[in-house]
Amino acid sequence: MWETVLREAAEVGADVIVVGTCGRTEMTSLLLGSVSRALLQHADRPVLVVPPVRRAVAAPGERQGQPQTSVDPDFLGTRL
Repeated sequence: MWETVLREAAEVGADVIVVGTCGRTEMTSLLLGSVSRALLQHADRPVLVVPPVRRAVAAPGERQGQPQTSVDPDFLGTRL
């Protein structure tokens, strides 16, 4: 997966790679591997890792305390 991200970043000439995390614990991350960690180790350009947003109150359909990723809708589809 991380190889694909690096290949695409090079192909489009990205100045930076922005990637979100799932908020896993260190132990889970070690066992399952981490795309963001691999990107940080192998990328030839800056990588911005965005942690999940933790909400004190659950939104409809969410369980309280579960990590949620929040992205500004105006940012979607924008090239940096």
